[in-house]
Amino acid sequence: MKKHLLILFLAGCTFFSSQAQTKVYATGGMEMIFSFAQVDNNGISGGNIMRWAPVFNVQVYGNVDFGKHFGLIFGGAIRNVGFIYQVPDTNINLKKKFRNYNFAIPIGFKVGNMHKFLLYGGYEIEFPFHYKEKTFINNAKQDSKITTWFSGRTPAYYN
Repeated sequence: MKKHLLILFLAGCTFFSSQAQTKVYATGGMEMIFSFAQVDNNGISGGNIMRWAPVFNVQVYGNVDFGKHFGLIFGGAIRNVGFIYQVPDTNINLKKKFRNYNFAIPIGFKVGNMHKFLLYGGYEIEFPFHYKEKTFINNAKQDSKITTWFSGRTPAYYN
């Protein structure tokens, strides 16, 4: 199925590229990530705290427009993604902060007026390359911080 979609997609790109002038350019941006987690800690739910990551979420895209109404987008991004968990219903205030830096590779297509309004969609895969975990007891940071490159505590990739 995926092979058939890829062949159809490439055939469409060839058709559109033969119909109009191709334009290639780069774009970029930054993100502010607000994250939550759905945690089930041995049957105990709750304890999720919003995490805001405004720093170091950079993305760069290559754009190929096959005329006014169709194009491709591809690129790379680095994202700071994680969550904060406070253990509910305990005598001590125990909070854990988890964070990954991920390298993302997006690819997609764009349909619409390339200079005004367009819709785009695609696929992205992310590879975690740096993991950090911190523990706080009664709001005091503990010395048991875990920081590691290419950790076994995370999957090899997210899709």
